[in-house]
Order: sequence, then C-alpha cells, then structure tokens
Amino acid sequence: MNRIYVCIAVVFVCLLVPARGEAQIEVQILDAPSKAYSFEPVYVTFEVRNLGSSPVVIPTGGCSTEGAFLQVGRVGHELEDWRKVSDCVREGLVWLPSGGRWLFFQHVELGPEGEFEIQAILRSPGECGGRPVGPERHRIEPVRPIVLGSRPYDCWSGEAMSQGVRIVVEIPASEVDLAVLNFLQVERLSSARGLVFKLRDLYHRFPSSHYTYAALQAASGSCSMLNAVILQPDNPLNPWVAAGLARCLAYRNRPCAPPEASGPGTWAKLNERRERVIAAYPPPGPVQAYLHQLEAELAAEECPELEAQAVNDAGDDRRPGQPDSR
Repeated sequence: MNRIYVCIAVVFVCLLVPARGEAQIEVQILDAPSKAYSFEPVYVTFEVRNLGSSPVVIPTGGCSTEGAFLQVGRVGHELEDWRKVSDCVREGLVWLPSGGRWLFFQHVELGPEGEFEIQAILRSPGECGGRPVGPERHRIEPVRPIVLGSRPYDCWSGEAMSQGVRIVVEIPASEVDLAVLNFLQVERLSSARGLVFKLRDLYHRFPSSHYTYAALQAASGSCSMLNAVILQPDNPLNPWVAAGLARCLAYRNRPCAPPEASGPGTWAKLNERRERVIAAYPPPGPVQAYLHQLEAELAAEECPELEAQAVNDAGDDRRPGQPDSR
C-alpha cells in the first residue's frame, strides 16, 4: 500500500513540473510598431529570458528554422520564417543564468499594404554548434570533441514563442508619394526590391517620399542608411535606423576588428558622420538595452586571429638569422 502512495505522489509531482522546453524559456517582443507604410523596414526588438532555476545555453542564430528568429504572415494566414537563405548567419551560443535574458534586434519588410502579424521564436534541438558569445561564454562546455569541424554543445531543447504583434501597413497618400506611384506607372509593387531599379530617380526627384526611404533600405541595408537619415531628418523611423548604424559601428570598432575596418581617412570621416546621426536620434529603451548588450558582448570577444597575425608580424620583422627571443 505504501508503494502505491509513493507512485501516486511521484506522478502528481511530475504533473506539477512543466516540461523543460516550456518552463525555462520565455520569448517576448519588447518594441515593434503598430503601423507602417508600404515597404518600410519594420524594426522589432525581442528578448529570450530564462525563467528556470538552472542556467541554460541557447542558440542565437543559424538556419533550418533553428535559433531566434521572426515569423511573419498576414492576419488569418500561417506565419512563416522571415529569414532568407542569404540571411543565415553563423550560429552563436549564449549562456543564460537563472533570470538572465538575451536581446535581439531584427527588421523585416512586410509588403505594400494589409494587416500583418509578427511573432518571435526560439527553437533549439538540444545540441547546438557554433561559437560562444557574450560575457559568460567561458561557462559553456562542449559535450564532446570537435566532429567534422563542429563542436557540439548541450543546449536548451524545445520551442518558445512570443505573443503575436499586429502591424497595419498602409499605402502613403501624401502628394509626393502619389507622384512616385504615377512616375513608376504601376498600380502595385510586390516588394521594395522593385524600387531599387529606380533609386537614382527617386533620390533626386522625390527625396521626401516614403518610397525613397524604403528603396534606400532595400538597396543598401542597415549599415548604409546614413544618406536616408540625412535626406529625411524628420522621418519617424530614424531612431531605429540610427540604432542599426550604431550596431554596424560597434562591430567595426570592436577590439577584434581588423585594422582596416576603422582605418583613417574616408572611413574615419564616415564614422564621425554616423556618430553624429546616432547622437541625434536616440533609440527607444529596449533598443538602447540591446546596444549596451552588444557593447558588452564585443568587449568580451576573444581575438585568436589577431593574436596569430601579431605573432606572424613579429616573426616577419626579425632580420634573417636573428634568433627568436619570445
């Protein structure tokens, strides 16, 4: 009889304890617009938080529907992974203590018009490859040696999804925007890529149009949006675009960046202009928190390539026949 009571108690406790994949990880969208214009980039900040009592390792990126990413779709339709094959990046691994969080800053293009839904997702198979990132990377231990060029780590296993956020995309109806549509002589564009072919005309003839801003984003990406901000200093997207510029600048100025990434001359002047734009358009609180996280991550980055190059350079500087005194 005692054995029966023990079994019942064990089953009851197991029912009370949620599955690991559901209980430990929470995904939440912190910053996203409720409205956008046709083809404008929509910037989303979201976090992954460890609610469990034990530390976990999570993947930050990658392909094949793994890592942290955004799903997008029209309201009433199934959401799909927004990432394209060309957007897949080398996977990173983050060690999250109990209560710890990791922030993500991504952007998507939704389309010409309609009501859309965005959802942030973290998906992990339980064994992940990639390079550890973040200040706590030293706590991540591989589960076994390198196999076929990849070192596997024991990761959190499961899928966690944020709440869905709805965004209404409207066709801009200002005089200059209607003039752009008349100039393009089309009733509807399927994507911002179609604007790129007319970017030169848009830039010079319609500098204040929302379509020009969207075309600059589609043609150049976040790292080259400086001209868009200068062209349209009152555009409400500028704080988020400035955050994208700040992210690019942080990577170029990181301790492990190659010397040519932030060299003198043209690069230095360009970076000064970026810094002025970043200072003029402070991003929202969640995006600022992401940029602070990025600074800490890059400051803790290890630089084996630069160290190896320094050793090689020191060797090249020795005269023939000179002994190595290292």
